[in-house]
Amino acid sequence: MASAVAAVAWTCVPANPVVPAGGYAGARLSPVGELFLGVWERSDALWYAHLALEGYGAAPPSAAFMPLYPGLIRVLSWFGLPPLGAALLVSNAAFLLALVALFRLARRDFGPAVARQAVWYQALFPASFFLLAPYTESLFLALAVGAVLTARQGRWEWAGLLGGLLAATRTVGILILPALLIEFVAARRRGCGAPWLQILWLGLVPAGLLGVMGLQAHSAGDPLAFLHAQDGWQRQFAWPWSTLWGGLRQAWEFASVESGGIYLFEAAAALYALVLGVGLLRMPACYGILAFLSLLLPLASPYPGNLLMSLPRFVAVIFPLHLVLARWTSARPGLEAVVRTLMAGLYGLATALYVASRNMF
Repeated sequence: MASAVAAVAWTCVPANPVVPAGGYAGARLSPVGELFLGVWERSDALWYAHLALEGYGAAPPSAAFMPLYPGLIRVLSWFGLPPLGAALLVSNAAFLLALVALFRLARRDFGPAVARQAVWYQALFPASFFLLAPYTESLFLALAVGAVLTARQGRWEWAGLLGGLLAATRTVGILILPALLIEFVAARRRGCGAPWLQILWLGLVPAGLLGVMGLQAHSAGDPLAFLHAQDGWQRQFAWPWSTLWGGLRQAWEFASVESGGIYLFEAAAALYALVLGVGLLRMPACYGILAFLSLLLPLASPYPGNLLMSLPRFVAVIFPLHLVLARWTSARPGLEAVVRTLMAGLYGLATALYVASRNMF
């Protein structure tokens, strides 16, 4: 369905030129291939393909991207798949695994009705098209949900392993560690926790980040290249509440401008997170701390010209928020239908903006 929406958008929405990444401008495809596959290769997707092809060091800004996702693309390319095909395969397979894991997690903690709604909301959230695009979002989501699920099941070796892979997927992946530690302590207080020695498995989470540092020290000569490269993307520190207030003001100021819709979209994602964040207070602590930290980091490192840039993409993978919405609406069929319809419409609009290269990052 998403590919059909993207194809229609590509033929109907005036597109901006695709900006190359490190000299890579996208796969060479036939008109039909471009219509159904090439339209997904935009913005950061070009950087991941470039990194899979060239590795670190070829273009300094590439160091900002963590290695697991492009590494999987590179492995699949050894079997003859082109980078774009490999990336779409990884993303779509990870998305399917993420939905399965989310259903199992939600059913375990909140029942089947909430689980079904959570899967719908995760799939239809307006920025969830990134979970099908050649981005890290679907892999990140699958690993994050898997880590929380296995932790809730008391399978700490798997929680640590998945958390370590998460830390090698995106910079914010290391933030799963506090959530897992809190769940470990909470499990012991419930009387169903593992021996204290099992907490050592969670050392695999920082080990994943250390592995990234070792790789970048070898290839780029700087173990902290993924942090230092952020300067090239113009993100800078700010107090989260300042970013939030400034982003909402930008949305108000640009609301009447032709290209100002993206600011409204980003502000809506921020408000979605804030409102649903209240519901996390009535959920297990691991959900709340994961959502809080996942939102805190992007708000603390805004892009000056667009303070909430990329926030819809970041919120898309904060699955505890979608769980809250599912809990609030699962007993209200009429409200469920309204929420799904609204999400689906915005999903189509956001997908159209992405394939047209309209500042949807």
